[in-house]
Amino acid sequence: MELLLKDENLRPLLKDILIEIITEKKEEFKDIFKEVLEDIALSQAINQGLNSGKATKEELFKVLDED
Repeated sequence: MELLLKDENLRPLLKDILIEIITEKKEEFKDIFKEVLEDIALSQAINQGLNSGKATKEELFKVLDED
């Protein structure tokens, strides 16, 4: 027996699977989602840094000392 999934059947099936995963594994999903957001933010920060000018050592230490 061969199972064929068509686009109109695949979307609702994937949606149901995602909803089940999110509701049954909330903490695991939350941790994964948090890591993804952190990776996106880090990637954006790196890109901004690459597009900005170089900072002096003094400027760097000044920013680090502000906390």
